[in-house]
Amino acid sequence: MAFSPPSATTRTTTATSAICAHQPNCVSASLGPNGCFQARYTEEALRDMRDGQVAPVSDRHWLPRQLGGRVCRLAGAADCKQGTMSEDHRLRFSELQPDWLERHAELKLSLGLAEGSQELPSDSEGLQLKLGPPDILDVLVNLTGITHDGETVYFNATAAVEQEDVVVTLFKYPPYQLTELHLYLTVLFPDPDYAADWSDSTASLVNSTEVSFRRCDESRLFRHRYLVCQAGNQGWRSLTAKIALAPWDPTETSAFFDVRSSASGQEKGLSLRRSVKLRLHEVASVGAWAVPPEQNACTFLGTPADLHANTSEETQAGSGSSPLAALDFDSPSLQQIRRAAATGAACEFTKRGCRKVHSHAFGESVAVSKLVLDTEATSIVIKLFRDYDAFRRAGLDAADDSDRSAFKSMIQESLREAIPDLAPALWRAFRCMLQANASLAGSCRPCGGFLNTSEFLCCGSEEHLRGFLQLDFLPGLPPGWPLAASKLPAILHGKPDDTDDLLLKLTCTALLAKPGSGSEEAQPFEDNMLNAAIKAANLQALNLTLRHCRRSDNLAKKQAQAIWQLSSQGLPMLQLMWKEFPQHLNALLQNSVDDRCEVCLMAWHASEPAGACDRASGLTSNVSLILEEASGGGDIDPALGVQESRDFAQFLGQLVEAPPCLLSAVSHLRVENIQSIESAKAAFKLLTVAAKSVRDLELRVFFESRLRGGYRDEDVADLVESVQRLGQLRSLVLDSVSFDDSMEGLARALLRKVPHLNSVTLRSTSVSARELADSLKTSSDSRPCQLQKIIRAEARYEEEEEAKALVDGLTHCKALIYVDLCGEASSLGNNASEEIRQVVRGKPWNGLRAFRIKSEKGKCIDISNPDAASPS
Repeated sequence: MAFSPPSATTRTTTATSAICAHQPNCVSASLGPNGCFQARYTEEALRDMRDGQVAPVSDRHWLPRQLGGRVCRLAGAADCKQGTMSEDHRLRFSELQPDWLERHAELKLSLGLAEGSQELPSDSEGLQLKLGPPDILDVLVNLTGITHDGETVYFNATAAVEQEDVVVTLFKYPPYQLTELHLYLTVLFPDPDYAADWSDSTASLVNSTEVSFRRCDESRLFRHRYLVCQAGNQGWRSLTAKIALAPWDPTETSAFFDVRSSASGQEKGLSLRRSVKLRLHEVASVGAWAVPPEQNACTFLGTPADLHANTSEETQAGSGSSPLAALDFDSPSLQQIRRAAATGAACEFTKRGCRKVHSHAFGESVAVSKLVLDTEATSIVIKLFRDYDAFRRAGLDAADDSDRSAFKSMIQESLREAIPDLAPALWRAFRCMLQANASLAGSCRPCGGFLNTSEFLCCGSEEHLRGFLQLDFLPGLPPGWPLAASKLPAILHGKPDDTDDLLLKLTCTALLAKPGSGSEEAQPFEDNMLNAAIKAANLQALNLTLRHCRRSDNLAKKQAQAIWQLSSQGLPMLQLMWKEFPQHLNALLQNSVDDRCEVCLMAWHASEPAGACDRASGLTSNVSLILEEASGGGDIDPALGVQESRDFAQFLGQLVEAPPCLLSAVSHLRVENIQSIESAKAAFKLLTVAAKSVRDLELRVFFESRLRGGYRDEDVADLVESVQRLGQLRSLVLDSVSFDDSMEGLARALLRKVPHLNSVTLRSTSVSARELADSLKTSSDSRPCQLQKIIRAEARYEEEEEAKALVDGLTHCKALIYVDLCGEASSLGNNASEEIRQVVRGKPWNGLRAFRIKSEKGKCIDISNPDAASPS
């Protein structure tokens, strides 16, 4: 027991309890008349508990009470596993194989208070469990700079955990004043046995007493629990890392750490690696922070002091009074400044209308166009000009017109290959110009001449580009800048932006409206734009590209896979699709099924935003889903396929738990190559979940008796019951589906219970013609037969009488418009063909368009046509 004098923070019971809860060694606390009383663990007791040195269970005295429990999936499945109590009061779960699909679990405990013969249960308490190391609780961050005068300055920075990686956001600081910039990080875990290990990283470790963190002052929990926040000797220990950043290019620095356990028995190799990513607050480059705040100022590193802070003495001595701005200057520090000027400062100068910028770094007066182009873009322009000049000279020296024409083609081909490399810099510059003057959008049009393809857009005119880079020396190029459309998504901002929206809209509208841009011609362009947006890993770029650059609702398989990969990188792809593009959810669902992607199915549960089912109007009964257990038909080796069937059945079980509004929108369902009872049952359950919307159902190579496992009558009954619930079913295809005698029950159930069924295709099934005919007759007694189309193929009549019986049964279906019996394995004899022909001539179906049978000669004929040749 320990006593603490009263203070301003411990004068209430709530405050006393809160402080105790934050301290790892405090068991309980109460407020007395003269202060706070705490019951604490000793340091030795804490160490023993961490090492597992507690009294063994067998040495304890147990009351004769019962202990029980069960384990259930968090998703809410009803098949919970019950536990049994052993003599030593351990709760055992036999045959329990936790799959950890959710990665998180909750253990709920409820204690019983024994009073005589009564047990009074307490409220249940939940204990949160997680697969693997604990999640990061918080990250402490400190951003410190050293000026060229040696002064230490501090800047704002925040840290957050996104998809288990640490993302640090740097706020505005003056890069031109700094010679050094350091980022200090301390990663906090809710478990004292885990810490961040920086030993394999480029970061260095520092003593936690050398640096302070603002978050420590903001959190009582941190101050009382963690040593880095001065929590005392019993505080939890953590490591503080120091990462050196380049003042002009901090986001290029990357770092990582490993999450390791210090508990006894844990091998050092058992760890998870986490990344540290850096972002700038509301700007793309620190160059924007080097621009003077005055709106009419056109200076960049405008004083000798600014230059001195960012270049070495050797660089200054070697440069003399000449501009340091040789565009291909090799100094690393100047290259970083050059890049920052191009990606950050130049845009601001462009919006201010600056044609020239005063700069000691790049000359007393430098054109904004030189700031717009970074070193790489500048070298491309120089190469373009040199290539053109060489080709031009060679062309002038050519002996005849054919040679000159060949040289011209070579020039154009060289330009066509080089211009896309220049496009990112030009897009950035044009984006800035568009921010300053939205009317520039009207200057954009598809390029002509040798760039007359769906890839190139030409923007700007001589008036707009005066003072900027002009490429009018290129032969055959219309006025303006040639911009490669597929390079645009990579330069867009990561947050919603009106200029980005305008850029994507004008680009794709213009290029998709080109003459000859039909659906087939436009598909490559649409795919290229979408692939570029996916490669950019930019949620906003993908959003705008899907909105403005895609007329097709179909995603290719590779594109769906790439979107899932973006989701695994932390981008909320499914939320975007739910909210904005529900027409693409079908492709994502199908791909997750095709790839047996359990992680993808888990993402559906976590990513359905509130009200998504109400907003996803594009999902209304418009999802087509194919479930296939074994590709290549049903001929897999039973000895080798047992595990595959078990896995597929479990996968279907997870699919059933996908968001209800997604499954209830399934209008076309095809289940193929089912190989086991377990898979069949899972498919039946899926049918039940999607019962309200399925209009077209196909069962192919489904549950044949020759396959492993066999089946029971109750299994077939499950299928019958599932199909009967499909109240909207219009079309049914049974292909290689065999239940032997039980198929009769399925046929009758379909015709009796499914009110709107109007198309049936039977191919290689065990439904005999006579069974089908009897079902047609029986169903018509209770309600009119709704069949409009029936196809029966690859079945073998035992006798021709069955064929005639089937036709007789079909006369009860007055709505028939199409009958095809040509697929029968056996041809009909002359007598049977003639009798069937007589029935058809009697016109029992007013709307009949075709009635096809196979004649004795094996020829398929339409006997609904009075002019059809006699089978004889």
